[in-house]
Amino acid sequence: MVLPVVLSVIVDRKWYVVLSARDVGLAYGKTVALAGASVTVAEGSVVALIGASGSGKSSLLYCLAGLLTPDTGEIRFDGVLLNGLSEDDRSDLRRKDFGFVFQFAELVPELTLRQNIALPLELNRWRRSARKQRVDELLEQLDIHQQADRRPVQVSGGQAQRAAVARAIAHRPRMLFADEPTGALDSVNGAIVLESLLQLAKVNRTSVVLVTHDRAIARRADEVVEMRDGRMVGSE
Repeated sequence: MVLPVVLSVIVDRKWYVVLSARDVGLAYGKTVALAGASVTVAEGSVVALIGASGSGKSSLLYCLAGLLTPDTGEIRFDGVLLNGLSEDDRSDLRRKDFGFVFQFAELVPELTLRQNIALPLELNRWRRSARKQRVDELLEQLDIHQQADRRPVQVSGGQAQRAAVARAIAHRPRMLFADEPTGALDSVNGAIVLESLLQLAKVNRTSVVLVTHDRAIARRADEVVEMRDGRMVGSE
């Protein structure tokens, strides 16, 4: 069933907007990246941003995640104005409540897969026993337990990206931001990574904003928002 992306109450089940952007504008010098973009994300839902290269979808994702500060408009997480927070407060929010998966795994090359997955847990001061249990659980779920003590350069691209998904979801964030998470993989590994990401998000009731140019991938989302020239031009 498609989840709503607006505030609604159905009997005892309440779906509310956890993240929203309204009239967001962003320019890099004279180049306009976002020109009044607006989107809402409900708790536990998956929203896919699609569009051609240069349409503004990645710029919007980085603004939603607090990695970029828009020039105009507002972004709210849980009702709090994100672009009104200090950099320290935004960093705390990203550490505790957000997770990230990028096109290339972006794992720390000097660390093993196990150590990479444990990073957000260490930053959030999980107890050692709890860290080990959570990391072992994710290694098993993503079928990379046999590669746990290898470094990223010693595993395949698909295995590294699965480790990146595990790292992003390890601390059970409320929001997961994925920028072309399967873009560097072949179709088989891409399907495995996408399925892993969506299943783990569902289990943890994590909301997802997914950037992709692939409509087949976008169809797995609850809401598909198409962008062109920094604006929303339609949704499905």
